[in-house]
Amino acid sequence: MRFRALVPLLACTVCFAGPPRSAQDILTAARNALGLKRGAVHALTIAASSDRGSQSSDVAMTLEMPDKYLRETRAVSFGGLSDPNSRTPAPGSFFVPPTTVQCVDGDDIWSGVRVAPGGDEPQKPAPLDDSRKRNLSFQFSRYLLVFLLDTRPDFPVDFEYLGQTPSPTGMADVVEGKGPEEFLVRLFFDTKTHRPLMLAYTSPSGLVQLWLDKYREDGGFLLPHRLTTMVNGDTTEVFNVKKVKINPPVPEEKFKAF
Repeated sequence: MRFRALVPLLACTVCFAGPPRSAQDILTAARNALGLKRGAVHALTIAASSDRGSQSSDVAMTLEMPDKYLRETRAVSFGGLSDPNSRTPAPGSFFVPPTTVQCVDGDDIWSGVRVAPGGDEPQKPAPLDDSRKRNLSFQFSRYLLVFLLDTRPDFPVDFEYLGQTPSPTGMADVVEGKGPEEFLVRLFFDTKTHRPLMLAYTSPSGLVQLWLDKYREDGGFLLPHRLTTMVNGDTTEVFNVKKVKINPPVPEEKFKAF
């Protein structure tokens, strides 16, 4: 798929075609197309690679309903750092870089750095201000929509159908979601396949578009295996899903601060 910035879309510029449809009609058609039934998936683990320009990372993501989210990110390419005091490994040396951890466990929202056994002392999870807690909570809700077209019971989102707009694949149905604390996203669905094409929202950096493609079946469901993030039209991350587990057992302590 050839991605492109659709900046006017968050400015309510959509073209209606035919009689208005309800948001629930669009979401139901999308869930049916992906084989998703609400409540069928209570846990999802994802192993992926994240490429942000010259830096590459391994990512492990855990989503567990109703209110748990964990993202663990470990850099595997440092983009050619040359600072002799940096932790970039010298040729032939062995170094396991630390893992950045972000977690939502109900009302307990935290982040920290975990190191490999034998390395430095782990950095205790830092207290997060309200803004960072809000951003991490929003991130959780966006990934639930991207992968499961679902929402959290403690974070209800109301959906409204806005109409249709041109997209790289033809036409797209546009659904807007509004939630607590000024949470706002727009979801774009291919009118032929009903699959989600893109999720858009605004951030302090500008318009963010999360494009979804390379759908493949996992555990009886179709899930996107490539997520491309664009900010103001420039690609900032390519997230490639390598492995997915549906409803695996997830230890409770996985979400506890170390």
